[in-house]
Amino acid sequence: MLPSYGVMSELEAKPIYQQLARARDLMDDDELKEAQAAFIETIDRISRASNDSNPFYVAVSCMISVCEANRGDLILAERILDKQADYLKQLDQEQHPAVIEVLATLSYLRYLNDQMDESAGFMQKVRTLQAQHGLDNSAESIVPQQLIVVAALKKGDFEAALDQQNAVMNLVTRIYPPTSIEFADSLAFLGAITAMNGGEDEGLDLLNEAVKIAERSPEAGTKPISIRQMHGLFLKFTGHTAEAETLLTSIVDGIAVKGSFPNLTSKLTLLTELADIHHAAANYESVIPLAEEGVTLITTARSFTGVS
Repeated sequence: MLPSYGVMSELEAKPIYQQLARARDLMDDDELKEAQAAFIETIDRISRASNDSNPFYVAVSCMISVCEANRGDLILAERILDKQADYLKQLDQEQHPAVIEVLATLSYLRYLNDQMDESAGFMQKVRTLQAQHGLDNSAESIVPQQLIVVAALKKGDFEAALDQQNAVMNLVTRIYPPTSIEFADSLAFLGAITAMNGGEDEGLDLLNEAVKIAERSPEAGTKPISIRQMHGLFLKFTGHTAEAETLLTSIVDGIAVKGSFPNLTSKLTLLTELADIHHAAANYESVIPLAEEGVTLITTARSFTGVS
């Protein structure tokens, strides 16, 4: 059930969901300042359309809390949820599905704060409520588990992250076909985390398979190229520089930045990685045009943000 159900009409909710998708994309791309601004704009629109005590407002509050935690402010992240305390008690008594996202967010925050028992307790409540609402084998069941993977990575606990991502992969396998972009995304992430645990060859094999699935997927033309980026950066960091250069160059050439700040920042990041490859190989003449293109992108970025 969508969090806007019973709060506003589908017609009213549609532009808000579009804004929310943009905010989540920015957060996924680690553009946290821009993501936070987009989330706040979204929650203000919900507040103006309804009020501050509804499941839709709560759901976006959770996303803002996660974003603040990712920016390093765990105290503010907790306070954002504390502001909803009275209404959350009401939702909890009703065992409303909106509570699931709150519990998942609290589990994430506790994990980041080294309160592992509390984190596990909240996650157990998440699973119980998901089962009660028939969500334990749905796409919604993946998000709370994925949050803990991210938390483990942020703590540098790669072994725990690998265990959690294997659990996520089991869920994804039950929910999505093995030809889907969602399956490829999870497999690529599993490959990267496997490599972080010392399994470079196995990790590369998983990433190669993820890329093949993504390229064959019917959704390949409409989804971001994060899997190929992950693959290219993995090749670079594991010393496969020639393959990395070829792949990263093809990705850079295919990124259209017009009207897309996330695409612009992705392209700028990859140009930096390519420049680093050429610099390490003492190909200084190749570094200069990459740097010049980067400067052009920075100028374009200023037009997006209004920063002079």
